[in-house]
Amino acid sequence: MSLYSAPKAGKSLLILDLLTRATTGHRTLGGPPAPPIRVLYLDAENTRKDLRKRLHDMDADPDQLHDLIYLSFPPLAPLDTTRGAAELLALVDQHHPDLVIIDTVSRYIDGPENDADTWLNIYRLALAPLKAREVAVIRLDHAGKDADRGERGSSAKNGDVDASWQLTYDERRQTRTLVRKLTRTGNGPDRLVLNILTAPLRHEPASPLDPAADPVSHIIRKLDELGADPGIGFKLAGPLLRDNGHGGFRNDLLREALRRRKARQGDPEGDPGTPETTPSGSPPQGDPAPRVTSTEIPGHTVTPPSGSPRVTQVSAPRDPGSPLPIGEPVGSPSQGRGSPTLCESCGDPLTDTTATVHTSCEGGVA
Repeated sequence: MSLYSAPKAGKSLLILDLLTRATTGHRTLGGPPAPPIRVLYLDAENTRKDLRKRLHDMDADPDQLHDLIYLSFPPLAPLDTTRGAAELLALVDQHHPDLVIIDTVSRYIDGPENDADTWLNIYRLALAPLKAREVAVIRLDHAGKDADRGERGSSAKNGDVDASWQLTYDERRQTRTLVRKLTRTGNGPDRLVLNILTAPLRHEPASPLDPAADPVSHIIRKLDELGADPGIGFKLAGPLLRDNGHGGFRNDLLREALRRRKARQGDPEGDPGTPETTPSGSPPQGDPAPRVTSTEIPGHTVTPPSGSPRVTQVSAPRDPGSPLPIGEPVGSPSQGRGSPTLCESCGDPLTDTTATVHTSCEGGVA
């Protein structure tokens, strides 16, 4: 997964807040408590002094963070080189993390940032071997000149990620907002507003998820609550929702919800379009490489591989490259080429391709 923003928007601060909870099994972003995960954090942006201050502000107890292995300015060779990748994998084999954070990824490369080969090499040499070890990766990155177009550098950066999130900071409102720009799974909301709270410093969702914020996920939840079959079709799902007081959804949103439910069950028919979409419904740019193990924000979804060895204690460091003594919009679904235009009310094909609804159905569209 990648997380990018303009400089000073608070990427590292937000991630550290989430990690102090995820590594200790506490609630993350309003979710339920979950088993602790082990994290290896490679930081080429912040000093150990920065880290100590932030942990103090978060009221985090370093003695409880033995599953957070933090390396400030580690002396690694570039990760797009054979040597750098080998050094990273040696660290992973030493500490056995479930998740690796790379902050900021552009500081761990040797090749040009705008060259696709740089990112293909980092995937081939470092990230693919991590995937084979069932280790997830979150890459922190800087936005390009036009932040809405994604990270700085080659579009090949996103060829191997399961999700790409943009972070923005509103100083006046004291909020940070996460917007998902690319996803392979479609799970969860596409936008999350976080209030920045103090005493202690933390990030919490601005409000509970409501249907207007993420209608597709809301439809999925209602179908699940009603016990709808995972393969239920459009003609049956619409009446089922309406008969149980959950009508009023646009047809394109309902179809997207049905597609996601089928895909969630591993049904290849559940994804009639491309295997990944952006929130606009269009495929991402660039030829995607095999993806890295999925980790989606908000929340952590990494499950430690069974039987993996764990390091329970890390000795106090004395050099900068050693661990610190903290122990640590939903897209419209594709209907395929040549698919007929469907009535927005009943879902049956239209004979008049210039119309959006049957004459007999007019007035029935929510």
